[in-house]
This record gives sequence, structure tokens and C-alpha cells, in this order.
Amino acid sequence: MTSVQDRATSNPTSELSERDIFNTENSNKARQWIQDMINTDLERRYKSDDDDSDEQDPLFIEEDDPNWLDEPDDGWGFKVSDLFKEDFRVTNRRKYDKDDDDDVQDIPNTDWDFQPQNFSALDVDSMSWTQTVLHDPSPLVALIYERYGKRGRECYHVLRELEDAANRMWKSHVLPPRLIKVNASFEEDLVAAMGIEEFPTLIFVKGGKLIHYQSGYLTSDDLLRIISYFYHGVARPSPFSVFFCQKEGGADPFL
Repeated sequence: MTSVQDRATSNPTSELSERDIFNTENSNKARQWIQDMINTDLERRYKSDDDDSDEQDPLFIEEDDPNWLDEPDDGWGFKVSDLFKEDFRVTNRRKYDKDDDDDVQDIPNTDWDFQPQNFSALDVDSMSWTQTVLHDPSPLVALIYERYGKRGRECYHVLRELEDAANRMWKSHVLPPRLIKVNASFEEDLVAAMGIEEFPTLIFVKGGKLIHYQSGYLTSDDLLRIISYFYHGVARPSPFSVFFCQKEGGADPFL
């Protein structure tokens, strides 16, 4: 008479009695027999259509494997090491060095991403434009700028020169105007409504009305002369006399 162990070894799927299943000595054999029955039933219900084994059709292949396929559907024949070297570095091409504008040539590199917290000029969008500009009669200077693009460097340094002029006024115990800035890339409708097409453009506002606007690069000394003339009653600066005559008295883009 064969034992339970011999029957389970010779035929794992053979029938076992209830007494044999609950026998503590044969519990491991019983669990294996139950698992084999479940696996057999699952294979019968969900029969795979793919007859290839895992060895013949692996889920992944090493890039150094000599059996690497060169067909377009299998990696296009490229290896990761062919595209990314160990000494791979991302470098920015300074295309603005080839710009024909002499004013841009002398401007240092842009530093937008490293010192945004140092900007005292607040970013204003179209939702807060009316409340910030029109409802407050105090003097205000708004910079319409582009952060990226051909004039990104120039816009950045006009902003730094503007804030430098404001800081110099504070140190001289003179009240500077409020400073705001508008990103033309985000507020396209607002910039289009004001009719501004050149960047950077400085808008000088007093009493909720436009009194002057100017495009191009300016130093902090130039900005101090303009701000002092419009907001503090200083004599008109002679280098800008002709330019002021051209810019003043135009249509008010805020109305």
C-alpha cells in the first residue's frame, strides 16, 4: 500500500482524501496539489496564443547584446550610449553675439532665473491692471518686456537699470515712482490694446493717464533724468528734447 507522499510525488494532481489533506505531515504536499489544480484550471481557461517561451521572446534586451535588432520597429538601430556620452553637457549658444544691433552687443548675459526675488517691480496681469494703474493716482513706471526671444537680454537689463535708478532715489531721500512690469508673452491682449510692438517699452503714468512712453535700452542715469522731469519738476533734459516732442501728446492707450 502506497503512502500519501508516494502518491503526491508520482502524480501531483491525483485525488487526495480529506483526511490526507488536513494531515499536518502532508500539509505542504496538499498545498502544492491545490496550487497545481488552480494553475491547471487557469491554463485551460486562459490559453495563451503565443507559443514562444520567455527565452525565445524576452521582454527586454541589453544594448550590448550581439542579437540587437536593427529594424525600425526594434530600436532603430541606435544604442543609448551612442546618443548620451558620459561627458555630455548642455550649453547655451550665444546667438545674440551675432546681432547687428550695437546697443545689444554691450549688454551682459541675462540672469532672469537666478535673481527673480530681487526684483522690486511687481508683475501685473490684465486682471489687476485697472486696479493697479488707473485707480491709483501716484506716479508709476511700467516696463513691458519679453523674458525670452531676441530682446530678452535687453529687457532684463532695462529692468535692472530701472530698479537701480529707484534705489538711488531712495538713498537720496527722494520718493521714486511705483514700479511694475508686464510680461508681453503672457499678456498679449493687454499689450495689443496698448499698441506696443517694441520691447522693452517703458510707460510713464501719472494720475492714471499716460504722459510718456519710450522704447529701447536706457541707463539708470537716463532714467533718473526722465523721472525727475516728469514727476519732480526738474528742467527738461537736453539730450531728450527732440525725443520728448515726438512721444508726448499721442493717443492715450488706457482710454
